[in-house]
Amino acid sequence: MSSLIKDHLRKHALLI
Repeated sequence: MSSLIKDHLRKHALLI
């Protein structure tokens, strides 16, 4: 899996 996607999801999780 791409690290970029994981990073994006992590940033979204922080927002939520």
